[in-house]
Amino acid sequence: MRTRLFLINYWQHLLVALLAITVFCFWYLFYPHVVVGREMAQMFLWNSDYFMERFVTPGGLAQYLGEFLVQFFLNPIVGACIYTLLYVAILLLAYRLWQQAFPRIRKIYLLMLSLVPVIILWYLACDLYVPMTSTVAILLVLTVMVVLPTRQKPHLVCLIILTPVLYWLVGPAAILLALCSLRWSWLIALLLGACILGSSWIAPYPLRQLARGVDYYWEEKNIGDNGLLVYDYLLRQGKWDEIERESLRHPRQLVTIQQLVSLAQFYQQRLSQQELFWNLAQAHGVLKDEITAFMMSDVYLQAGMVNMSQRSAFEAMEAIPNHNKSGRALKRLVETSLITKQYALALKYISLLEQTLLYREWAKEKRALAEHPERIAKHPFYGKLQEVFASTDEMFFY
Repeated sequence: MRTRLFLINYWQHLLVALLAITVFCFWYLFYPHVVVGREMAQMFLWNSDYFMERFVTPGGLAQYLGEFLVQFFLNPIVGACIYTLLYVAILLLAYRLWQQAFPRIRKIYLLMLSLVPVIILWYLACDLYVPMTSTVAILLVLTVMVVLPTRQKPHLVCLIILTPVLYWLVGPAAILLALCSLRWSWLIALLLGACILGSSWIAPYPLRQLARGVDYYWEEKNIGDNGLLVYDYLLRQGKWDEIERESLRHPRQLVTIQQLVSLAQFYQQRLSQQELFWNLAQAHGVLKDEITAFMMSDVYLQAGMVNMSQRSAFEAMEAIPNHNKSGRALKRLVETSLITKQYALALKYISLLEQTLLYREWAKEKRALAEHPERIAKHPFYGKLQEVFASTDEMFFY
């Protein structure tokens, strides 16, 4: 009896809790490689220049907040929690709006309708070419819609004022304001169209991209796919046996994966160092996209091929579709600069990483090495590579 009463009184809370648990388990247990992979395509800087660079473009606030959240995706647990909070917030806001619009419809039906935007955004988030910007933009617009006044005249005035403001802050997701008042939806659509057309004279983006959203979707297909992200995630964790098992479960005829398996076999003492070097030296066309370039940068550095590792890091950063910088790539460039004794260059990259949140402590440790190069000789990894770099004429090493 008590259980039945509890379910009757708290069924809505239980459904929201179920959604939260499902979202968290999905991203943390089944898609952690996508969570971590999103972070490597950006570098969120805590300075005013970075903020203004985003704010002067349509949808810049949504992009800025999205990148702020994605910087924490370096930890897959935190990333899964952020996705959970976002989707639960969107569900509750959508439910509140449906409740205001249709107060007589049963709550269970309103809750099911509120799940629709969550499921759509959830599905899109699995696509590497859909960044966090659109999710944040929709969340912000729904928040504004909830707090709008209900009286007709103040409501209309707010819609007229907020449409151009919201377009500049969050992008074309401002079209959701048209759902606030179907009677005036034509006016909102007309205002939004004028905003898009007017912004094409200000912002350096084509009209099609402004209408779709500057950072809502990346058209350049040079990131890679989710399958490659799985290998990259295992590589970053050093799970060599799982890399081999993954290659057997899902065999792919890619040179990058073959080189990664070779490195895994080397660490498991099933491949000699000479055989590893031979395999890497014979590989051609491995830098096909952002993910493979990041992977090969790691592989080359662990094999001692500093010059190739540096080149791959540059290629990876240049392949990012929206031309962001990458904290992961800059970390690698710091390491290769220390090994090749380019200390001034290393300090330049370090100064950028020190303006981040999650790379700051790492950058401070490397600053100590760049400012006191004599300490590098005692470093267990960089010292050995620096010695090899200084004593070889092989082009892959310098």
